[in-house]
Amino acid sequence: MRFDFRFARSSDATAVWALRTQAIRLKCSSHYPADVIESWAAAEMPSTFGALIENEHFVVAEQGGRIVGYAGLKPAEQEIEAIFVSPDFSGQGLGALLLERAEKQARGLRFKTVKLHASLNAVRFYQRAGYSEMGRGWHSSRSGLEIACVHMEKNFD
Repeated sequence: MRFDFRFARSSDATAVWALRTQAIRLKCSSHYPADVIESWAAAEMPSTFGALIENEHFVVAEQGGRIVGYAGLKPAEQEIEAIFVSPDFSGQGLGALLLERAEKQARGLRFKTVKLHASLNAVRFYQRAGYSEMGRGWHSSRSGLEIACVHMEKNFD
């Protein structure tokens, strides 16, 4: 399957947030209680989200002009913020392609190590990509919700 990739624009914010919400509801429910999923998915898009995705190295994947996945890199923290794929395209390698693009950006910014906070359902995905578990804990979402996660990192040396 062919995807087109480009840097996100602020005008993509609503579509990116909707994709995130759909993926949380459909892909994370196997690893989190229903009340956590509902709180996480129900969070309103922050007013600054459009500027954030344009300024923090977010890449979107499109098919037929529709955003079907995205990856976000936070350069100041040397961290991959998020990778979400539309459930319609799950299992087709899109997540791996987005991760490769985020890692390429990280290398271009001269990161030696990249960190992330993996949702519980994504741990195996990141392990297959060479990430190591650094510990379990909590991640504060942009909406302020504390979500159980696995802290992971990958060295590029």
